[in-house]
Amino acid sequence: MQQHSKIGIASFILSLVANIASVVLFVGVGFLGALAADDFNESSVLAIVIGLAFVGLLFLDIVALILGIASLFQQNRNKFFAIMGTAFSVTLPLGVVSLIAIGNRVSDQSSRPLVCVTRMSRGPRSPLVLVPRHLELLHRVMRISS
Repeated sequence: MQQHSKIGIASFILSLVANIASVVLFVGVGFLGALAADDFNESSVLAIVIGLAFVGLLFLDIVALILGIASLFQQNRNKFFAIMGTAFSVTLPLGVVSLIAIGNRVSDQSSRPLVCVTRMSRGPRSPLVLVPRHLELLHRVMRISS
């Protein structure tokens, strides 16, 4: 039976610590923002410390990813912890990118109205209808094709 790679074990532990600490920090920021919304802004010392903590955890996760990839290339070693460390270390950057994308999508849509007013057909006497924004394009295509 092959021994586990020590670099793989280090990668797994670092990625696990970074992911758990990021989730705890993220939940803590949510509670802090809800409880002390007036005192918690972008220029407060606490916000800066929390931002630096997130950057530090992301750096720790990148180190875990590098160690995990390096341990995948070790000969005559069990690759279990190398694979787990690499997989876990990819989740934090993907989660950050996903949250940024979701936040941008929500902020873009919040400025747009939820419904639009359009005509049922091309004629000037056709009635006006309210169409949900996400169905507007479908309604336009159906109106043009008829």
